Amino acid sequence: MINLDSVAAGDQVYCYSSKDQAWPKLAIRNMARRMGATILTSPGLNPDYPYGTTGDWSDHVVFARNDIPYLCFQATHRLLASKDGDVNSVRYGRIWHSKKDTVAYIEQPFPGRMQAQLQTESEALAEFLTTYPAEK
Repeated sequence: MINLDSVAAGDQVYCYSSKDQAWPKLAIRNMARRMGATILTSPGLNPDYPYGTTGDWSDHVVFARNDIPYLCFQATHRLLASKDGDVNSVRYGRIWHSKKDTVAYIEQPFPGRMQAQLQTESEALAEFLTTYPAEK
């Protein structure tokens, strides 16, 4: 399962998969690195979100609960505030689920960011999908 959730506003691109099935996250991060791009994962600084995982509030949850491998992409900043990814940007704070959560707003302070982040995610994902299951 591939979940692109809130992929436009944050300072960094992140990718997560379950603790028990970490191979999708590891593969996509390696592919991005080979392409010269950076996709991070949860550093595990908040004990509620172990290294490489995210919370249970998005579309990936039902798949995770049924032991179906998933990749969850997100753009945020996991080193801010409570280190759970709720604050998206050093300079602009929390963007998602606020008045700032629009394409028009995001493009003003971050011209080209959305396009660049989506390009990184889509190119790494295309590589992942065309080489699967070789990377498993």
